[in-house]
Amino acid sequence: MMIKRSFRKAQAELSLQQIIGLVIAVGIVLATLALFIGLMNIFIKPPSSGTAASVQTVADIVQALYDPANKNDSCYIYNFFIEENWAIAGFNADGVHSKTADIDCEAGDECIEERCCNGNCNNVIKPPVCGKGPCVCVCNVCTASVGGACTGSLGGKDCLKKGSVCRPFDENIGFKTFRRVSQSYCTRAGAKQWGSLVGSVRGLFGGSKKNDYKFKDCDLVYEGETCKGSSKHGVMYGAGFRKGDDGTLYFEILDTPEERDEYKVNCRKMMKDLKKKKRAPEKLNEEKPETDITQALDKTPTIKKK
Repeated sequence: MMIKRSFRKAQAELSLQQIIGLVIAVGIVLATLALFIGLMNIFIKPPSSGTAASVQTVADIVQALYDPANKNDSCYIYNFFIEENWAIAGFNADGVHSKTADIDCEAGDECIEERCCNGNCNNVIKPPVCGKGPCVCVCNVCTASVGGACTGSLGGKDCLKKGSVCRPFDENIGFKTFRRVSQSYCTRAGAKQWGSLVGSVRGLFGGSKKNDYKFKDCDLVYEGETCKGSSKHGVMYGAGFRKGDDGTLYFEILDTPEERDEYKVNCRKMMKDLKKKKRAPEKLNEEKPETDITQALDKTPTIKKK
């Protein structure tokens, strides 16, 4: 009897030791993972000057397009660049339903969907810094390192990582929804679930010579690498921006001069002209002298008596 009791006691002690060991092992793994993620956030480099300039340019263009003094509803720019391991994301205003995912946008929660996928696409969280209005960010997509090179695509908390740059817009700017126009990116896995519209984005807004192909749009995400092969996009020919009548801002990567011609004016020229237009009344007020009755009388010629 004593031997059996000792054996059972030994079994119980051994089982308890195994459970404690397993808990400790899991704890060590989780701590190591947390440390790794923390170190990644510490050493993540900020975006290059070219990428940072691109997101600032987008913000400036959007602000100018919706300026009450601006009469243009579309514009284009030459040369658009986002470096590898980074992506630009256009977050909708809070409450806007994603174009391709069953989610309603909310700051601090899922807002848009990344479409570089083969089935399960990634939902992207809108940074709290964006507030309730629309917002454009450039985010680091590096989620793992293989042979010294980053891998992964935009998703989850990527736009909350250290180094990300966001430019929020006022809730009342004039639009609530970002859309990317693309024949390839927006028609990936699951496209049949949300369908398409007939006619190009240009035909949709009128005055198009090209209305014989399908136009598709999706949540605005543009990554520095292509979906297939992870090759770099590099500097693209340009980008186009168009105001929709339904509170939507359309963004399109331009590959050819013909695509550029469908947009009305160069964005940089539009912004330059807008600044001149705003400065004109100020300059007029500065140059207009104040009327002083005393000075006027002093300058009135006197008539000498003969």
